[in-house]
Order: sequence, then structure tokens, then C-alpha cells
Amino acid sequence: DANNTIDLAASSQEILPVTTDWRKQFLGNNATSTTLKTTAKATAPTETEKLTATDLLGRAFLSKYGEIQQSGLGNDSKSVENIMAKATAESLASLPSPKTFSVSEIRLSASSTAALSAYSNAVLLAFQLYMPKTNALEIANQAFANNDMLQLKNIDPIIVNYKRMTAELVATPVPVPLAQYHISLLDGISMALHNAEAFRHSDTDPVSGLAATSRELVALQNIAMAISNIQNYLIATGIQTGS
Repeated sequence: DANNTIDLAASSQEILPVTTDWRKQFLGNNATSTTLKTTAKATAPTETEKLTATDLLGRAFLSKYGEIQQSGLGNDSKSVENIMAKATAESLASLPSPKTFSVSEIRLSASSTAALSAYSNAVLLAFQLYMPKTNALEIANQAFANNDMLQLKNIDPIIVNYKRMTAELVATPVPVPLAQYHISLLDGISMALHNAEAFRHSDTDPVSGLAATSRELVALQNIAMAISNIQNYLIATGIQTGS
């Protein structure tokens, strides 16, 4: 039934807003400024202190800035810009990656018509129940635009839904020919969840939120591609989505 087809390719474009300049929002109006909006502390962390990516960026910047100050280049805006860019790149590269799944983490099943139909229905139901209707990046953008960080709480249901959908898809028996597509689907959802969690805490860890902005469209596109591959296989075998 064409009405039951999950069209994420189109919806992913609709729910993503035009991306604002998060670098300016996170790091201040002047990205080359020596003033960094961060909760980084100059002292060494205690055993119980948990540093965010923004904390680490602040420390890296302060350390590198101290070096150029000693060299007499502290007032050179180009030098400050270069160390800021380097510290940011190093901080983003050190961020934890979203979880990826393997075949050992899913339930494989036979490839009978009944199994394929059951799988189709299970995936469709999971998306109908749990796929967020709004996007975490859009909510974060609005929070920063309105200077109202309480709006970030609206991301909490999105995080819950991504977790529930992941649990449902991990528990769903997957016909062997669809295993790789199913793993790609789980990986896309995992990235979207990872991004949503970063956006949720972008008021206190803006660097992680900044990194998530570059991954959000990728996550939605990966989900859409996996769904498309699954649907194409099912159609080729005579199984209609939602039948």
C-alpha cells in the first residue's frame, strides 16, 4: 500500500531548518575573540569532575593562547584565530562517536513470506509510534534564537522515542537478506539519538552541539536510505509495506 510507505527522504528536508551560525552562537559574536564562552576551569580536574567537550576546548585554547602570549603574539588576531581553529578541530575530533551495531546484536530469522511480512509490519509500526515529528536541531535553534534554554527540555521526548524505537528494532526478528539494511537503519537512528542528546545539553556543552549540527542531516539521510533499501527489497519479493 503506497499510503503506508515511509517517506523519510522528503520529511528529513522538511523538519530541518535553515542552519544558523552555531559557531557564533556557541563561541560568541566574534569567533576569533580571546573570550570563550565555556565553563572550563584553569585548575586541574578533580577525580569526580566530568569535563564536557566545551570544557576541554576551553582548556586547550587557554593552553595554546598562553604559548603565543609567551612568544609575544598574543595581540595578533591571526595567530589567535589559528589556535582557536586548531583547538576546535582537535576538540571535535576527540568527541565520542555514536554507537554502531553489528549482526551479533540483532535477531536473525528465516526469509519466508510470512517472516518478511511480519518484519515489514514491525518496522512500519515502530516508525509510526516513535519516529519524532519534530527535529532536535530545530528546537535547539529556537532555544538559542529566543535565548531561552528551558526550551531544550522539549528535546527529551525525542530522545525517549529514539531509544524506544531502537529497542523495538533490536528486538524485531530480521530476515537474513535484510540484515545489513537493518543494521544501517539502527546506525542512522543511533546517530540521530546521539545528536539529540548533544543538542539537549548544548547550553552547557555547545561544542558537542556544534558537532551534532554537521551530523544531523547525515543521520536522517542514512535512515531514509536504509528504509528505501528495505522497502525496495520487500517490493521486489512481493511484500507490500504495511500489508
